[in-house]
Amino acid sequence: MADIFNEIDEDIRRERYQKLWKTYGKFLIIAVIIFFLGAAIYVAWNNYLENLKKKEGDIFSHSLEMIDKESWDGASSNLYNLYISSTSGYRALAMLQHASVLIKNNKTNDAIEIYRDLVEDGKSDIIFRDLARYLIVIHTFDFAKDVEIKEQLSYLLDKENPWYYSASEIEGFRLIRQGKYNEAEDIFLSLSDDIETPSGIRIRSAEIIAKLRNR
Repeated sequence: MADIFNEIDEDIRRERYQKLWKTYGKFLIIAVIIFFLGAAIYVAWNNYLENLKKKEGDIFSHSLEMIDKESWDGASSNLYNLYISSTSGYRALAMLQHASVLIKNNKTNDAIEIYRDLVEDGKSDIIFRDLARYLIVIHTFDFAKDVEIKEQLSYLLDKENPWYYSASEIEGFRLIRQGKYNEAEDIFLSLSDDIETPSGIRIRSAEIIAKLRNR
């Protein structure tokens, strides 16, 4: 008797499973297809990005070789096309390098425009955008309004910013130009006493302090 009941119970379960499969089986199949399709797309996309990054790296390296050979026009064209099309880290590097090429060819105003574009480029890493700010200050220091220089430096004068020490040195020069010698001396004294200050800046700071005290 027990065997009969077991067979009946199995038939009932089988019938339930069949009904469940008919009702939900197609959704399971779709879910499995979506899963494997998504995985395939993910792998394919990663491979595409890796290949693209390698291609962009090759273009960037070739551009540097052209710069070494002073093939300015070719290098400029390559770098421009690279940062126009790239969404990787090579975008910012290409912009910075292109601006450098322009400066070497006495096209500083064009280079500054590239730096300004990079500052506003939300796709680029903040370290490159801040470097662009610093380079704007360097190349406009002699003719830009003090308020503009001060504004650009304000983004960099944070101890956690990688360009802090370089920006602090420029801030010291800005204050000297404004005739604020005591404030400038405080900055250069801070730089000369800070063991984390790059050696070149520390040496210059000590020399400037001596000159400020003997003015």
